[in-house]
Amino acid sequence: MAVQLHLIFNHISVIGMPVVLLFMGIGFFYRNDFMKKTSLAVLMVLALAVLPAFLTGEPAEERVKSLPGISENRIETHESAAEAALILTLSAGVLAAITLLLNQTRFYRFAYFGAVVFSLLSVTMLGVTAHLGGKIRHSELNSPTAQVQQNVRETKDD
Repeated sequence: MAVQLHLIFNHISVIGMPVVLLFMGIGFFYRNDFMKKTSLAVLMVLALAVLPAFLTGEPAEERVKSLPGISENRIETHESAAEAALILTLSAGVLAAITLLLNQTRFYRFAYFGAVVFSLLSVTMLGVTAHLGGKIRHSELNSPTAQVQQNVRETKDD
């Protein structure tokens, strides 16, 4: 069950964050305060969705690490990226909350810009993390050279 929950929560963030970033941009471009504030509120919720994704990672690792063809190195690389994605996404959520609190002040535009920047960084890191997570189980994501190198490393470990 941990593996399924991990995948579900990851997809919420990986798909939701770019969508909310798009709506943040539309709200900014059209100067639509309702769109901007709604995007910020959704961003806060999506940022919280990263927590269960991260917290189910370790139990998911325990379930899959003994399966044939699973590389501990790939899992660790994915985990390191997930830590960075967690920090960036939670930071974007906190900035979204601060931005909503600063409504009607002169700092609102700066805070909104900060939330957009952290959201963009978060989207990038979530994408990298998802790709690295996919490489754990999907060998077709690895280049032929990387696959040969991985097989050599696994042979040496035996």
